[in-house]
Amino acid sequence: MPSEMGLLKKDENRNTIPQALLYPLRFEPIYQYRLWGGRHLADLLTAPLPSGPVGEAWILSDRDDYASQVADGPLKGQTISQLLKQFPEQILGKLAHHLQRFPLLLKFLDVHEMLSVQVHPTRANTNLLPAGETAMTEAWVVLKAGAQSRIYAGLKPGTTAAGLR
Repeated sequence: MPSEMGLLKKDENRNTIPQALLYPLRFEPIYQYRLWGGRHLADLLTAPLPSGPVGEAWILSDRDDYASQVADGPLKGQTISQLLKQFPEQILGKLAHHLQRFPLLLKFLDVHEMLSVQVHPTRANTNLLPAGETAMTEAWVVLKAGAQSRIYAGLKPGTTAAGLR
């Protein structure tokens, strides 16, 4: 571990085992162009938006293709994956030895148009997932919604595969 960055100390309660002094980590957002996106994320986040409609700002991602990087401080530029290798217990606690990656993808959405139907394979269909990906479960927190906003989940009773096609 990088003691030259001042991140280590001796933990008096654990004899001479070094413990990292992690500071509150802030990550650079990873902006995603989406045709249905807008420009409202500029009001929420400090990093400037790229041009065009921005539908998503990934605040914390441990994906191979989009790895979050620390925004400031002595660990600036390191990815969440690198941090997990260096400081697994400090970041994941008791789950450190059970998880290989950070288990959440945290993001903000700015939706201005109707989204496409989203279908996420379950653990039973992992063969449908791209390499390195895991089955997706989701939890949403809506911070702001327009009067015409709607979220649809599932299908109406009696809907058949042929009818859906």
